[in-house]
Amino acid sequence: MRAAASAAVAALAVAAGLVLGPAGPAQAARDDDAATSTPAPAVGPGVPAEVAEWFRAEGPNAVIAGAAQLPELTPQQRGEVRVGPVRTVMTWSEGLLAGTDLTPAVQPASPEQWAAPLELGEAAVGVLLAGREGAGRQLHAEVRGDAALGEAVRGLDLATPLVHDEPLDGWFAVGDGEVRPLDAAARDALAGAVPVEVYQPLVAQRYERYHQAASAEPGSAAEQARAGGSGAVVWVAGVVVVLLVWAGVIVWLRRPEDAGRGVRARERHPRRATRR
Repeated sequence: MRAAASAAVAALAVAAGLVLGPAGPAQAARDDDAATSTPAPAVGPGVPAEVAEWFRAEGPNAVIAGAAQLPELTPQQRGEVRVGPVRTVMTWSEGLLAGTDLTPAVQPASPEQWAAPLELGEAAVGVLLAGREGAGRQLHAEVRGDAALGEAVRGLDLATPLVHDEPLDGWFAVGDGEVRPLDAAARDALAGAVPVEVYQPLVAQRYERYHQAASAEPGSAAEQARAGGSGAVVWVAGVVVVLLVWAGVIVWLRRPEDAGRGVRARERHPRRATRR
């Protein structure tokens, strides 16, 4: 009896091992599946695979880290935000800025940058930007809590260029030969859609003023040259003032002495009476 009982216990232990043994690996597999269950976002032309993967895997974390830009959302809502389609951020082409070639009107931004709308339920709540200084470099995220911009980006076809105007820090869409503003900063400069060739001179002037102002910032070569030139003018003016002051002092000091000499000379040589 005792031997039979021991055999029964051993059989139960083996059965329990068979049932419970795979539970650890199975749970780990389920955890891995949960970690990769977030679907990859759609991507536009030219978006590298590693960038798309970053938006899928790190985008939600970037949203949580940028909570200050989404103050109207609760912590729970921030955790439910989805990352939408990823596209390359463009800028105005060198030909457009120079006025020599409007085709193409845009080119990829430098440094590289990508954008995706942030979605909660059926609405957009902002935009997630990610940029890097070159291929293989670490991506740096920025959350913009502009729901209107997020909605505009969300509504764009992935083939439609999304253009960032650096002087304005504004966003435009370019398509079918037209420029269209997407956010408040862009609308301050452009009320509605216009042909690219009509808007080109304004863009060129804006960028020219922007670069001139940037070159005049403190520490720039242009600012140092101007500061050096104005310093020389002040130095010369100061020298002239000092010389004039010294000349005045010398004249002032000499006048009493000269006056005394004149009196003494007249005393030694009195004027002779005129004969009549």
